Amino acid sequence: MNTSTRKIIAIALSAACAIGVGIAFAQNPPAAGMDAGGEAGMGAGMGAGDAGMGAGGMGGGDAGGMGGGPNVIVPLTKNLSEVKSGDYVLEHDHGRIVWSVSHHGFSLLSCIIPTVDGTLKFDAADVTRSQLTATAHMTTVSSLIPVFDAKLNSAVWLNTEKYPTSTFKSTKIVRTGPNELRVTGDLTFLGVTKPATMDVNFVQAGNVSPPAGGYRIGFNGKMVINRSEWGMEKSTVGDETTLTLEAEFLEPGAAAAAAH
Repeated sequence: MNTSTRKIIAIALSAACAIGVGIAFAQNPPAAGMDAGGEAGMGAGMGAGDAGMGAGGMGGGDAGGMGGGPNVIVPLTKNLSEVKSGDYVLEHDHGRIVWSVSHHGFSLLSCIIPTVDGTLKFDAADVTRSQLTATAHMTTVSSLIPVFDAKLNSAVWLNTEKYPTSTFKSTKIVRTGPNELRVTGDLTFLGVTKPATMDVNFVQAGNVSPPAGGYRIGFNGKMVINRSEWGMEKSTVGDETTLTLEAEFLEPGAAAAAAH
């Protein structure tokens, strides 16, 4: 077969294929979703989906969720001198004491007293005239180790059956820095009352939601005592005891209604 013959056969086969395809399309038209209109519909659908994600999905979430931020009623301040004067009570969910001692010299043992009542009479004009009281409910002490908690409550340690509470009442407040205070008061523990001093750091105050509860004042505090001075026997467990306090105060009536 010469070259001219091969070219003629190739042209004939191509023409036959084109005719066959045309007949097939004529007998079986393509579905609407496969033509240009269908492709446009798919494009519009995807576009609408993308727009939906932007407006009502991720974008909407940012606008009304994480990106929205708290509702500010009274702007926050980190300046102690700008805190509103008045009477306040400790919010139970955000008032606790964590105490720690050396565990026979090997590590630091920490326990928590989660139930604390407290009052604060704050004087912005002269913070040294402010007054603080606190009552720790010792029966709620927890190490998260049930066996050890039983020992803590026993007469060997905290004797909570006889002394279910410990109290602190301020007698003197000294301002040691722009937002720092040294609070001295009477600490009653195991039925013994002795003076003790706590270093307090003001964190911030204001009224934002969340958290709920209205105007809120936040402090952190630290007190170091020798437990033997309040009648506990010395042992290989450390005598020096560090108490770390977390405190958020609200105006009366708001603390009980406040949520986390």
